[in-house]
Amino acid sequence: MKKRTSTIIVVILGGIGLCVAIPLGVNVYRDSTDPLKQEAREHGITNYYEKDGLLRDRIELDPAFRRIEAEVDAAANMELEARGLNKMGMGRFSIHEQFKKKILKEGYGIEWRSVVEMNPFVAID
Repeated sequence: MKKRTSTIIVVILGGIGLCVAIPLGVNVYRDSTDPLKQEAREHGITNYYEKDGLLRDRIELDPAFRRIEAEVDAAANMELEARGLNKMGMGRFSIHEQFKKKILKEGYGIEWRSVVEMNPFVAID
């Protein structure tokens, strides 16, 4: 039997508050036929894993990625500060993720998809 649930998740990542809200009209079921995975297929999202109820890019599990992640997050935070966005409220997380993506691509040649990109069917900030 499927049980319908609504979910709001708040996570603190490196001093950045992440609030996730499942928008109205999106049904979330936790059983063997998980619609999260169905949504991923419908949006062409592959090569993912699930963490905290959200899809994540599988590259985050790579030991090489894990070694540089703290450094990249720090560089993204410095970019936020340099642009005067470090005290921004809503929208800060998404901008941080954009800076992180750019740093990974340009500095390390890594193609990474942010949690926002991996979950286009979920409102994240």
